[in-house]
Parts: sequence; C-alpha cells; structure tokens
Amino acid sequence: MLLIALQQVSYAQRISDSLGFRSPVDIPILLSGNFGEFRSNHFHTGIDIKTDRKTGFPVYAIADGWVRRIRTQPFGFGKALYLDHFTGHTSVYAHLDSYNDSITDFLNLAQKLLKRNEVDISPNKLRIPVVKGDLIGFTGNTGSSGGPHLHFEVRTSDTEKPLNPLLLGFKVRDDVLPIVNGILVEHFTDSVRGKVNSTKRYYAKGSFAKRTIDSVVELSDSCGISVHASDYLSGSASSCGVYKIDLFIDEKLHYSIQLDSLDFSVGRYINAHKNYEVFKKEKSSFHRCFRMPNNKLEIYNSELNGLVSFKDNNTHNVSIKVWDAAMNLSELTFKAKVTKSKQASLYSAHSFVKFDEANSIEHERCSIKIPPFRLINDELISIEKVKSPSSYSRHSFYKIGDVLIPLQNSCILSIKLDSLGDLDSTKLFVSRYNPENGRYRTQGGEYKDGWVRTRVKKFGIYTINYDDDKPIVNLKGNAKSIRDNGKINISVADDNSGISSYNLLVNGEFIPLYYNYKSALLEGELEKELLLEDVLHYRIEVSDGRGNTEIKEGAF
Repeated sequence: MLLIALQQVSYAQRISDSLGFRSPVDIPILLSGNFGEFRSNHFHTGIDIKTDRKTGFPVYAIADGWVRRIRTQPFGFGKALYLDHFTGHTSVYAHLDSYNDSITDFLNLAQKLLKRNEVDISPNKLRIPVVKGDLIGFTGNTGSSGGPHLHFEVRTSDTEKPLNPLLLGFKVRDDVLPIVNGILVEHFTDSVRGKVNSTKRYYAKGSFAKRTIDSVVELSDSCGISVHASDYLSGSASSCGVYKIDLFIDEKLHYSIQLDSLDFSVGRYINAHKNYEVFKKEKSSFHRCFRMPNNKLEIYNSELNGLVSFKDNNTHNVSIKVWDAAMNLSELTFKAKVTKSKQASLYSAHSFVKFDEANSIEHERCSIKIPPFRLINDELISIEKVKSPSSYSRHSFYKIGDVLIPLQNSCILSIKLDSLGDLDSTKLFVSRYNPENGRYRTQGGEYKDGWVRTRVKKFGIYTINYDDDKPIVNLKGNAKSIRDNGKINISVADDNSGISSYNLLVNGEFIPLYYNYKSALLEGELEKELLLEDVLHYRIEVSDGRGNTEIKEGAF
C-alpha cells in the first residue's frame, strides 16, 4: 500500500513539474472548497480560493495561451473566463468581479453587436493572447457564489473534463488527515433493485489516523456500506471532500473510488453515489462504497460493485482507507457479520416504477412521464392532491413522488387547469412549492388543451401559477451622480415568474448590463464619450418569464 501511495505522489509530481503552472492568485491559496466535494446534484469540479471575504484581488493566467471563452450570466459561474494553454489544458476562473481592459473591450463590443447582456462568446484562437502571469481579471462574488472567492478549474481542452487541481502542482499546504466519522449500512429488498429497505448508523472513535467501531456491524445478505468522510486543509476551517476511498474485506479490495477527474455529462449521478436522503436532510457526506443500479460515474474501479452479499455467518474484518490529495491517510477498521436476511419490499398505493423502463403515473388532473434511467433504482412513486397552503391559491396543489428521491434528468409534468375562464393562457406556468419556506420556484410551461405542461428535475409539490403583473423597475441615483461616475444601477423585482430579459438604451446606444440578482440590481457603465453629450435619453425595458414588460424612459 505504501508503494502504491508513493507511486501516485510521484506520478502527480511528474505531471506538475512538466506543466509549470503558476498560481492564479498572488495571495496564499486557502480553500473553502475542493475538487470532488459534494454539492447539490453535482461534484465540485474545481477549487474555491478564499479571498478574505473581499472582492478585487488580481487574477493571473496560469500559463501561456489565449482566451477561449468569455461568459456572463446572473447565476452559475457569473462572470467567467476560460483560457486555453499550449499544454492541452483549459483553465477556468469563475465568479469574477471584472476582466482586464482588453477582455472587457472585446466583451462589450460583442454585447453591443449582439444586443445581448448575457453572452457566451468564443474569440478566434489567439485573438486575445495571454502570457503566463498576465493580469486577466479580479476576484468577485458574481453568479451563484455564496460569498467572495475565486472558483478555479483546470480541464482537458479536448474533452472538457475537469481535472483535480491539487494534483497539478499548485501550492496548497495540507498536512491535515481526513476525518472518518462512521458508516451507514443500507439494507436492500429482494424484489426492488437497489430499493433501500432500512439503514443503521455506526459511529467511529479513536485517533483520526486509526479509528474503530466498538460493536460488530450487522449486515444482511444484500446490503452496502456508506462511509462518512471529510477533509480539512492547513490554515482553513472549511470542510472539504476526500480524494480516494478503498474498502477492504478480509484484506481483499472490495471497492475503490479515486477523484482524478470528472465528467460533466454524468455529473448528476452524484445522487447515486452519495446517500441522497441523508445529504438532503443533514448535508452529510456519506460516500456509498457500492454502486447503485443506475450509476454512470467513471470514478470507480470498474471491476468492483462493492455490494456485500455474504452467504455465511462468519465474522469478517473490514477496513476503509481514506486519502486526501496530499496522500494523508486515515483508516477505519471494524468487524462485521450477516445477522439478518433480506426483507420483502413493502407495497402501497404507490406505482411501482422500474428505473430502466419508461413509466407514466396518472392522477385525475395530474400526470408525470418518467423516461428510462431517470431514477437511480426501482422506486414506489405516487401523485397525491394536497391542501393548498393559502386560501388565495387559485389552483390545485399536487405532491409528485418524494423530495428525498433524486431524478437524474427531466421528466414531463402535466397539470390540468381547474378553469381557464377569462385568464390569458400565455400567462400560466408551473411552480414548485417549498413548504419549508413558503416560496415558489418557477418551472415555466405551456398551456394546451386545458393542461399546463413543463419539464421538471425534482420531485415535490407543484401547482399552476398565473402572472400578468409587470416587473418593478426603478433607476437608482440622480443625474449628477450618474454623470459624475458613469455608473448605472437599476433596481428590478418580480416575485412571480422572475426576471427574464432586460435592456438599456442611452441616446439609442445599447449599454451592456449585468444582473446582480443578490442585490436585485442591473449594473452598467456609460462610456466617457457618451457622458460628454448634453442630454442623455434613456430607455429601460425589463420583461418577466411570462412576457410582461415594464418600460421606463427619461433623461439625465
């Protein structure tokens, strides 16, 4: 085992030496998140570099190359930059506050020509060259970030697969051992493939390097073991993900996972890898040391499925070894034996859904079509009409499946309208209701023949909503302040179908805007030449998800 670890370190060191990447920042790299860490519906595909809860730190090109892609969006990565390098790698810098001057000029020109604020553009190769160490932008808090930081990735340019940056020579101090907190044993039914019948937790004790479980772990003749493991890096109190997990039974390798790289096309299958129910309830990172029936991730030893199916009553020795990317090792050992047999599945009024077949579940006024391989295993799914949370609700509410069951891709949900009456059918859409906070999230949709249909990627409570109200739009500041600094800030709000599109014209010229949804502002800047004009006439146009449009005009 020591030899294998040394070989892995040596291999990573050879790669990093040959690449010669520099750090994307000049500040020490302290991480709030690392590669392979559990996120909602995906693995984290880069590292999150702390910026002391501030924005505006310089960001640099890690190697010679050129700008491959510039993307701006309100959510996701926010303001992001992609560089291609002569090594065959692509570096990604996300949640930026701004770009350098040459990139900004190119972006603004493209936005004006396209007359679009949210763009995803790819300059011609070498159109915007960069040299290792060039300033390319500044750290920020744009997009769906939870606070100021730099999200940084390295991908292979040909496949776009993200690689683990901690194996590529970036100097991140890590002399902290991973933490193995315990295990969860999941017992399966014999008639439903991968259907969990019951679970039991066992907690670890002892030093981080060598932990144990006091009692003998109870197994069934059809079960799997999940391990709760996390990691910390030197100088940071943020919990991060682990790099490698091996499960040994009686000293024989039974399961193995290693996070060298990931694949965006199957990223949502993290929900088959982690214990989804526990993650949703507790945000706890339980790695399944076995493969569910519908799991397309390529992070495992392909010859091992990890399921435990002993046919004896003997006591077995189990060892789970966990490494971080710096090859710090922690181990959990315990004894286990089969103490019970499989339990028959419990049926109810729910529909029995096979994960590898097309299924349609019908209710009198609601239905969901589930294509093959949308579930990670066979499940029992139902549609139930539930009480409306408010007496003001016009339409019925339906509970579709269970929020603790993950969907791997979209399904078609249809809800029958109680009555169209004098409503405008183009203003109807489907919303998912969250009973925990009382909020709605629009899912879009179209009306046809009395039904509103849309695609959904989650089970939960759904209803039909109606929106014929215009967004609320206000220009912030006065004429003097705008002319003094050239900054444009426009407050926008729409609590129903959400902001969909927005445009600003000043003296007929398109002005690029960025939608900062956290502050509910559209942010822009006027060029100096435009500010020299005596009168500036503006036209603001903002539309929501149902096409309701508010227009504000004036001069300053």
